[in-house]
Amino acid sequence: MKKFEFNLQPVLNLKEQSEKIEKERLSKIMAEINLQKEKLHNLTKHLNEVLEERKDEISKGTTALKIAESDAYVRKIQQMIEDKRNLIKKLEKDADLVRENLLKISKEKRHWRI
Repeated sequence: MKKFEFNLQPVLNLKEQSEKIEKERLSKIMAEINLQKEKLHNLTKHLNEVLEERKDEISKGTTALKIAESDAYVRKIQQMIEDKRNLIKKLEKDADLVRENLLKISKEKRHWRI
């Protein structure tokens, strides 16, 4: 008995390879999102510590120069936090696009199997 041979097997193989590549891309993006969220958490924690230290220094009495330096440092940390948030938003948008593409590839792959 002759074994059934699928004429479009190369097309299906291509779709499966594309799906694998997209899954790897999504995995890398999700790992980067998690890393950046951890960094954001650490920056936020550091900012809160700096603000608490600044509050203590002000209550104990400090120079205007030290307060100005502290303010500049706080603004720098706040900017870094905002940059991390923007990066996370961009990465999440990238992940959404990869998910959409992965869904499209999966649908196409099912179509070729029918």
